[in-house]
Amino acid sequence: MIPPSRPRLSFLTLLLLLAPVGAEAGGQAPGPTDAEAAAQAPGAASPGTAAGEPGSAGVQAAPTQGPAGTLVVANRRGGSVSFFDLELGVEVARLPVGPRIPHEVAVSPNGRWALTGEYGSGDEPGRRLVVFDLTEARERGRIDLGERSRPHSMAFLPGGRRAVATMEMSDRLALVDA
Repeated sequence: MIPPSRPRLSFLTLLLLLAPVGAEAGGQAPGPTDAEAAAQAPGAASPGTAAGEPGSAGVQAAPTQGPAGTLVVANRRGGSVSFFDLELGVEVARLPVGPRIPHEVAVSPNGRWALTGEYGSGDEPGRRLVVFDLTEARERGRIDLGERSRPHSMAFLPGGRRAVATMEMSDRLALVDA
């Protein structure tokens, strides 16, 4: 009989976490083009849609309060994260992430927490993950990953107690308690 073991990430799962996707991999990213996004002013969304800042990226929906949930948007050019109530189709909060630009969004399996990375720009790389409480639409803290980390993609592990983030400048993964 084989003894039971703890669940582990497979090698394939880690490869999938590190694999480039969308426009950064040379493909076409889903969603509006820059021109289409620029044509929508913040707050000008029709019912059932949500408009972020032009150049926004890193979109993920989270099942939080209400049947339709919350949409979390990393506004790269605006240096902020927006929270939209999908049932009402309105932005309910926009929080600054600075001093480094946000990049990508991950939402916990229970829909309570969201992470974004301080990606940075040019020769000023970011080094922190920013933690948000989605039930209160506010920042709950920052996790410092160290110099030359530049967090890029992140995901919560099953159970939501831990998250993994790629560190673009050091070619490493960070495993953090969320």
